[in-house]
Amino acid sequence: MSFKWKAGVPYSQKKRIERKQAEAYKDKATADIVEGFLYLCEETLHDEFGFGDKRLNKFKDRLEKKLVCINENYVDWLDIKNNFTMIEK
Repeated sequence: MSFKWKAGVPYSQKKRIERKQAEAYKDKATADIVEGFLYLCEETLHDEFGFGDKRLNKFKDRLEKKLVCINENYVDWLDIKNNFTMIEK
């Protein structure tokens, strides 16, 4: 087995490190998007519907529980969409 050496690190190991870094960057970007959207939701609930700290915290806690369910693969986005569209009808 031969490796291409670059900066003292085997090529295959370098690629593995790059993949891990890319995955970490993607996870951070996703977390930033979700966090930003949460702030937007909270501001909207406060401005348009008069939610105070207690109701905003209750909303945030419930939303975080639902996100954990998605991350743990108990449900997926399609399940949630289908459930919500059933309520709309």
